[in-house]
Amino acid sequence: MIINAALSEILHPDQPMKRSAFNIRSSNSVLVELLDELGYVTTMEQVLMVRAYDEQQTVTAS
Repeated sequence: MIINAALSEILHPDQPMKRSAFNIRSSNSVLVELLDELGYVTTMEQVLMVRAYDEQQTVTAS
């Protein structure tokens, strides 16, 4: 598989060092599975939340 070969080339799993992977979408299940097989674990997840306001809406602090 292309992704597996690319990861092996980039990460050099035979060399001892700390590695991290960031901004991996959970919807990319192939990549997530491969990273899991290489021993990576999820330590945090990010959530993007957006709210659109029109000109008549105001924000009040409580």
